[in-house]
Amino acid sequence: MKKILIAGAIVAAGALGYWLSQDQGNEAQFQQSAALTYIPRETPLFSAQLTPFPIKTYVNSLSDADKKATAELFEGFPMSDDPRGQFFNALFNDYLTSLASGDTFIQTWGLAEAIHGYFYTWGAIPVLKMDIADENAFWHQLDKAESQSGMSHELKQIQQVQYRVYALGDEQTQLDMLVAVNHNRLIVTFNTALNNEDLLISAFELAPVSDSMADSVLLEETIDKYHFSQSSLSLINHEALIKGITTVDANPLAKQLARLAQIEGEDGFAELKAEQCSQELQGIAANWPRTVMGLNRYSVTEESSLFDLTTIVESKNAVVLKALRAMRGFIPHYVNHLNGAVAGLGIGLDTSEISTSLADIWDNLLTPEYQCEPLNQFQMQLSQSDPAMLGMMTSMAKGVMGASVSLLDYQLAEGEEGAELKDLDAIASISSEEPELLVNMAKMFLPTLAQVSLPKDGSAVDITHVLGLPTEWPLALKMAIKGKHLVIYNGDKGQAAAEQLTQEAVIKNGLARVSFDSSRMLAPLQAYAKMTGTNDVVDLSQIEPQNMEVKVALDVDERGILLHSFVQSYKNDK
Repeated sequence: MKKILIAGAIVAAGALGYWLSQDQGNEAQFQQSAALTYIPRETPLFSAQLTPFPIKTYVNSLSDADKKATAELFEGFPMSDDPRGQFFNALFNDYLTSLASGDTFIQTWGLAEAIHGYFYTWGAIPVLKMDIADENAFWHQLDKAESQSGMSHELKQIQQVQYRVYALGDEQTQLDMLVAVNHNRLIVTFNTALNNEDLLISAFELAPVSDSMADSVLLEETIDKYHFSQSSLSLINHEALIKGITTVDANPLAKQLARLAQIEGEDGFAELKAEQCSQELQGIAANWPRTVMGLNRYSVTEESSLFDLTTIVESKNAVVLKALRAMRGFIPHYVNHLNGAVAGLGIGLDTSEISTSLADIWDNLLTPEYQCEPLNQFQMQLSQSDPAMLGMMTSMAKGVMGASVSLLDYQLAEGEEGAELKDLDAIASISSEEPELLVNMAKMFLPTLAQVSLPKDGSAVDITHVLGLPTEWPLALKMAIKGKHLVIYNGDKGQAAAEQLTQEAVIKNGLARVSFDSSRMLAPLQAYAKMTGTNDVVDLSQIEPQNMEVKVALDVDERGILLHSFVQSYKNDK
């Protein structure tokens, strides 16, 4: 029976990932949809395309590399002779074929040019819905997959809605995929031994649920609170999840887990349902109530797509948030903005605050003293660790606000023993209110630097010979103090980035950031392979670079812990 929950989790994760990965279309005003009346407000997982998503345009914007990457997702999965595996393989192959163009895609699956979509869970059971314009086209695809695989369905009906039942389980496990169309929406959900008819009634939109998403202003308030685009929103309700595992019947998830315990003759969450554990865990969940995901900006055209997503782990724990905010450090412009660079990585940490902040977090995690056994054990293990040790280590680098590195450009050439580095532009920097002290610290760990004296006017000193690097490498490493930054750089672009740092004030602007341009990462490798007719660096025969810029940043503010994700992809070269 545990297979039911595992299968449901896989489906749920896949569906949620799909909706979060979609680049959104032109901005439109979110309006309450009738579909929301069938979705419980306290559903554990929820993700919705609230305004029409231009699916046809989006498919047209995909590059060949995007489509190839989609196909490669499933290449590692073993082929099955089982009709169930063959059925889904046939559907997936048709999906790949339909990506040839936007018109082909929507005609194959019976979709409109722009669609709404909804994913949520009824307890642990996922439900996926999307607008459909031609249901006959969709049924045709299922019939085709059945004929190719030997899979078959059973046709059932509840009230006025007919639905297909595809048996995916075995003799020990009931797991049925249910497919229906109602109110011009395609509906996919699952039936297990944990379900009752309430799921089908609401999932197939035969009767609205009490306390639905439409009955509250939850979505509007969340969008307004975080200034998200009105196009889409995703939520993970931590309180509903914790309530499900710490109670017997407080919500659908709790009832399903209670049913599972009856079937298996044991309750894996019994200890957590004890009164003390239930209260303490629900108290923790109330302090970290939700994870919220929404788009800040977005664009989809025939030639490119862009989305800027923020994920917020909400917190009401003022002590932890204050401590984390105090540790924020500085990340320079050359990491935050690629501007033609290959990749960048920045860690922003105020080393002067680490020791105090960690102590505050430790004290908070140890207070109050929990009576729930698993939580008490966690506190005991935590109390045996001493954050002061880390504080002692960071005290040596007091005043440091961050460290960053960026690969700005590189070129390869053919050498006697294969590929050689022909050219390199790069920069690494450490930011501090007193960068001169960093030089003296570096000399402690690298005595060869003792002979290096950096001018106070910001002039650079060549340290290539000091580091003893191979003379055949195209390196002329320079070290300098630029404003509040100790920098090491190579190449003209590295020098330009270093000069720009002179004007950058050391301010708290984040915790961590990584950025890269996928096409610029692979371009020199491909140029080398084309020049030499060989690939002695990496096998590029199966690699078709996606023209994509990606930036991911970790930060924290008074709302909680934030993860900013920016992706812009192009169908053709920029």
